[in-house]
Amino acid sequence: VLSQYSRQRNHLQDQTMQTLVRAIEIRDPYLAGHHQRLAKTALTIAKDMDLDAQQRSTLFYAAQMSGIGMIFVPQEILTKPGKLTAPERKKLQEHVKHAKTVLDGVEFDLEIEPVITQMHERLDGSGYPKKLKGDRIDLLAQILGVADVYCALTSPRIYRKGMKHQEALEILNKDAKAFNADAVKALSKLAK
Repeated sequence: VLSQYSRQRNHLQDQTMQTLVRAIEIRDPYLAGHHQRLAKTALTIAKDMDLDAQQRSTLFYAAQMSGIGMIFVPQEILTKPGKLTAPERKKLQEHVKHAKTVLDGVEFDLEIEPVITQMHERLDGSGYPKKLKGDRIDLLAQILGVADVYCALTSPRIYRKGMKHQEALEILNKDAKAFNADAVKALSKLAK
């Protein structure tokens, strides 16, 4: 009975998560499929880095839920065809705060909230929202951050075409002090 209850609970969590992901992706057509692609990329990195099953599960669910705060970002910022102004970028970056608010009090069997709220931090302190540096950033957040930048660069946006694999890697390597080197190295092994 407990096993059946556990399966039903997991199924309901998955359905709820997929519903939220669809809501996020409907608001911004350029995010369509992003979260699935992000999860796949993060899991590929995790496998190369020999992370355990619990870490991979955490990455998968964090990737799926990583855009939840975007629901609160104004539509005109999400779909703006040009470069964002400093105030618009600041407003966009508030998605992390909104994600934390949404996820507070939600019971997950895995620690996905710190991964989501730290995935935009950078090892050199140039990220957001708290300008964390180095090992103060959760390893899984570092991996998800690399995967997110890679997926964003290689996907088309309203203001540009998607980059080729090698171009995205060059950008990640150029900013090597900001990104987890092992995660970037794992990405370089992806089929070109």
